[in-house]
Amino acid sequence: MFNIIIFPFVLAMISSVIGGFYMVLKGFGKRLKDSVKNSSYTQKQIAEILNINQDTFSNYVKEVYYPKADTLFELCNILDISPDWFLSGQGMPRYRYDMDGSIDSYKSFEDLNDYEKELIFNYRLLTEREQGRVDQFVYSAIEVSEENELKKTINSKQTPPIHSK
Repeated sequence: MFNIIIFPFVLAMISSVIGGFYMVLKGFGKRLKDSVKNSSYTQKQIAEILNINQDTFSNYVKEVYYPKADTLFELCNILDISPDWFLSGQGMPRYRYDMDGSIDSYKSFEDLNDYEKELIFNYRLLTEREQGRVDQFVYSAIEVSEENELKKTINSKQTPPIHSK
């Protein structure tokens, strides 16, 4: 009799956990597809890196099933995306790193000026393909900027000291 009372409770808990897990992962396939599209990799290349079948990767995108935790974190590393965003769609999609390699916290969007808000508004009017082009340009510009900063840092450390007489 004790089992009869507990069993429905356990079933309710399991279905709640599974349902909650599904709700968290809803949209996972689209986030994966968009992340691959915005990366320099193809689905086939990522599948090869992960040492999985391309059909398996395609099923992740279709949300037929989901990757194991270790595969998921490897995907985040390959695509340079936040696991929180990847799983739930919440938070920021990408990490930004300081020159020393530590993760930089994101600037709040609350302090955007009118020009920055207009840029975001106009970006959202673009097609997905046009947004991809803008993304590539911005990330390339950031890379060049970071490389220039690194060169400045290296050059400033190599400048010989000036000796006074």
